Amino acid sequence: KVLLICSAVLIAVVSLCLNLALGGSRDNPAHQPVQVWLLQDEAVQSPQQARQIPAKHWQLLADPTRQLGYGLGTLWFRLVFEPRDGYVLALDAPFLDEVDFYLLTPDDQLLQQMQTGDQRPFAQRRLPASSMMFPVQASWQSAQAEVYVRMRNVGLSYLPIRYVEQEAALKQATRQQMLHSFFLGILLFAALLAVLLATVTRQHSLHLFSGLLLCIAAVQAELNGLPFQWLWPGSPGWNRLTEWCLPLAVLSCAGFVSSYFNLSTGWLRQLFRLLMFLSVVLLCATQISVLLESYHWQSQLKQLAVFLMQACVLATLSTGLWMLKSQRRKAVLFLLPMSVLMLSVVLAALRALGILPESAFARSVLELGTTL
Repeated sequence: KVLLICSAVLIAVVSLCLNLALGGSRDNPAHQPVQVWLLQDEAVQSPQQARQIPAKHWQLLADPTRQLGYGLGTLWFRLVFEPRDGYVLALDAPFLDEVDFYLLTPDDQLLQQMQTGDQRPFAQRRLPASSMMFPVQASWQSAQAEVYVRMRNVGLSYLPIRYVEQEAALKQATRQQMLHSFFLGILLFAALLAVLLATVTRQHSLHLFSGLLLCIAAVQAELNGLPFQWLWPGSPGWNRLTEWCLPLAVLSCAGFVSSYFNLSTGWLRQLFRLLMFLSVVLLCATQISVLLESYHWQSQLKQLAVFLMQACVLATLSTGLWMLKSQRRKAVLFLLPMSVLMLSVVLAALRALGILPESAFARSVLELGTTL
């Protein structure tokens, strides 16, 4: 037990030190002001059409990092800023499906464009980074440049855009990838260790625990753009790890909890069987919606997967508390990591809602919690 506690403390210290060293606020590039205007109109098909829309139909986003919602279809954004050499418009959301940048001349001619997103080949990006970066030039004709952005994403839509120096943005992206890779490496090692322990001790529930860790690692890796950049840059169709792995994570988690507490009968057993059944149905429905290319159903099912995962985490935590009555030792060992995980999920939600301020720690809190 002492060795386990010391190992957890060591991981925490190393993780926090790396978080401060690689992603500290002192390394964040200074932002230049940029105005972001939103237009939601499915009839708009081109940037020229978007420019013709009256200003009263555009909505100024005071905080572009705030989430806009699920299944919103095609969104248009107008970015207004002062052009500078050596700067980029950096979009820190690697999981967005389609993001197209357009620069128009005063007479509505297309001067530059970049079609990117995780459903487009990685080679189409101007700069080789997980964040989508659109280089800016001071030679652009107008004093106040206008860049139009078209976004279409299955699931959550938002535009966390920054206007920063290119060199600083690339350095920060590299540091963030090193930090994400460190957490990902720990999760993969833990998953392999669980398989080894399951084989040696014949406690087959640890295979399900290993599957849960692999699903968590896959989802976090996709959210940070790591697999697309390094594993399959030419195969954007593989970038569906979140849709596939969230139901599998629920299936693995429910099966592990049932086996860990030996839930052979009773209402708790039925609850986790229901979660497992719903996860299988959701996975099958998601795959069918992908084959049918139904944007509406893909978005709805992705949101349901998030809700189902939240319900599974809540059921798992409640089960641990309930088992304090009959299996105190097992329940205590179970609740220690679950409490850390729940705290990290709450802090990540507060950051997404804008209550917790942006910082290197806030961006990595979910990875820290799952790693610990």
